[in-house]
Amino acid sequence: MLARRRDTTGVRQLDTMLGGVRPGDNLVLHAHPGAGAFYFAREFVRSSLARKIPTYYVCFADPPRSLIQRLGKCADGELLTIVDCFTSGRGEGEAMFERFYETAPDRAGCSVERFDNPADPEAFARRMKEIEDAAGGGIHFVFDSSACMQELWKSEEAALRFFSSQCPRLLELGETAYWCMERGAHTDKYLSRVSHITQIVIELSFEDGVSMMTIVKADGRQTPHIAQAHPYRIARKRISFTAPERRQLPDLGRRVRELRMETGLSQSDLARAIGVTPSNISQLESDTILPSVPALLRLARALGVSTSVLLGEQPTGRREVLSAAANWQEVPIGAPLEGALRCLSPAPFDPTSPIQVRLLEMRPGASIGQHFAGHRGEEMVYVISGRVELDLDDAKVSAGPGDLLTLSAQQARGWRNPRLEPARLLWVFRR
Repeated sequence: MLARRRDTTGVRQLDTMLGGVRPGDNLVLHAHPGAGAFYFAREFVRSSLARKIPTYYVCFADPPRSLIQRLGKCADGELLTIVDCFTSGRGEGEAMFERFYETAPDRAGCSVERFDNPADPEAFARRMKEIEDAAGGGIHFVFDSSACMQELWKSEEAALRFFSSQCPRLLELGETAYWCMERGAHTDKYLSRVSHITQIVIELSFEDGVSMMTIVKADGRQTPHIAQAHPYRIARKRISFTAPERRQLPDLGRRVRELRMETGLSQSDLARAIGVTPSNISQLESDTILPSVPALLRLARALGVSTSVLLGEQPTGRREVLSAAANWQEVPIGAPLEGALRCLSPAPFDPTSPIQVRLLEMRPGASIGQHFAGHRGEEMVYVISGRVELDLDDAKVSAGPGDLLTLSAQQARGWRNPRLEPARLLWVFRR
């Protein structure tokens, strides 16, 4: 193994909260859809390339063209290699994905290595071993989707066997790796085994417009941040953390008690709704304890009010005029749409507004057999760029840049992006 050096996640605040990153650490990101796991992985890639460390991005979830676009300037790095397990995997060798390799001279500065047999876990493991042996240690990895591995291999056991063998090997070689694992995609047995083997586990969640990071495990490190939820935001494609301030919660107990009684809930009812004990509610109402940020969000939802009302802010009657482009945040869209669609919401997010807006991005070649969400009444979809095909009850419609689709969710049966570039849509609907 190479001489030990200090490593980094690429996010300085996260490094500090973890108590440092060591060569050979395996960092598992157990992420809710919309929590921005990709941005954590990209910061890791960016910092690795800046430090002249050869980095391999093993891609099961996205075609290389789409991934290069999402990586932005990182894709210009000559030390970056994308291991394409998508084209012959989920892409099933379709011509639209094959054509990427015909335009190789026009690609970014990174290398792209197509792996032709990603559905064979043993062949894949052998290729990873060849890469590691050739490097002799000191390289970095990103494995973009354990759920896609499992889907392609048709076996959770196969995915777990690969992780169980690869993780100790990377640790011994001093090769730091990010593993992106989608919440809800694996059994408790799988997650328990992964947590036991790996060195670092980080939970990423997205709830009521707030992104939260919790360090579940940081093996061999003394850090006070274990099991504490930390809010973060992604602005201009960079990650920053903000610590919740307790001084924002005066008279919280009294307001919780008043709202609970107004809604006719007992302490037991409210405790059950937010996943705590009745004793916790009693302590909260007497101002003996303060809730974590995730518990505060669940509390507001259970009581049917906004967090601002729960915190004692008086309505101003005014809404924010500007939602800056840099502040739009990715929001969860549900398992059936993952991998096909990316959804962003303006920030600050106002769930009480009768008119809601979302920015949607359909991956190249993506196809979904349903609408974006359940019926919401009249709605409009404006095509910003790219092209989409829409299945209606009794017709098919093709729309391109500048076209406006007016429909109800009961009419929409499915969407498809037939092109090699993402399709960007503005979705406006009434709550």
